[in-house]
Amino acid sequence: MKVPSDWFGTVSLADTAFASAAFEKVDQVLDALQPTELDQLRSFAGFADAHVQINLHHISGRDWSDVDLHYTEDSGGMFNPLGHEEYYRLAGEPAVEQDALDDLTVVLTSIYTSEETWWRGRRIRTVVRQTNGGEDLGTSVAGWPLLPPRWLLPRDQLTTRRHTLSYGGHAASE
Repeated sequence: MKVPSDWFGTVSLADTAFASAAFEKVDQVLDALQPTELDQLRSFAGFADAHVQINLHHISGRDWSDVDLHYTEDSGGMFNPLGHEEYYRLAGEPAVEQDALDDLTVVLTSIYTSEETWWRGRRIRTVVRQTNGGEDLGTSVAGWPLLPPRWLLPRDQLTTRRHTLSYGGHAASE
């Protein structure tokens, strides 16, 4: 069934206890964080019998800024501006849901700085840095891992573009 949401343009919700509980938890996370840069019309979520699929789109429309989170009780994964996170439930451990929601909280409250390097109209390298509360959480590099030496590719032939974005989420304690 389709349900209305303040955070998603489309929500599909199965008529099961798992789906209803998962929708409520995700909705509570988003209500607490109030991500102001979320493109609500393009974002969507599906809550099935035992699976959750969430696609959040940033209002900038940048191809590296979207978040795709999916999980079951035993496994899952999340694509985010910094890369990919996988979730596996180990024997005797709790379900992966809370780990996934905690990571979603970090993603929505982080600041991402992108540095794109272009050569002759082609993007050859993108470096994305994630910070949260002033703490450096990591760096991701796509394309050329290192730029070639200056004698091979002079720096005046390169163009660098920098972008900063966040989802505008804020922790409830702030």
